[in-house]
Amino acid sequence: MIDREFGSTLFIRIRDISGDQSIASKTIEVRSNQTEASINLPAETGKILVDLGYRFGADFISLEYQILNFGKKVIQMPRYTDWFTQESPNIHQEMYDLASAGRSLGGSEMVQKEA
Repeated sequence: MIDREFGSTLFIRIRDISGDQSIASKTIEVRSNQTEASINLPAETGKILVDLGYRFGADFISLEYQILNFGKKVIQMPRYTDWFTQESPNIHQEMYDLASAGRSLGGSEMVQKEA
């Protein structure tokens, strides 16, 4: 049926279903005569739903599915950034020096050297 109606096109869809409000998902197209496929997981831990199916219009029709449990989902917390820390009083000059790497860029530097 898949060969006849859908041109041998199947899809493998994987989704993170860990229940932590993440919506990571990936879908790859495969042929019905393929014996293997490779796809990177959207997460290394947690629960992953693997679907094999086909598309019918905008719908995904699942033929087979399996839930893979990779244990409790581990979430790396981002490094805390304190937006209210004091900056150096000459932060603009420090950024300029970093950007120019000691090179004279022209403009006001040239006027100051000529004077």
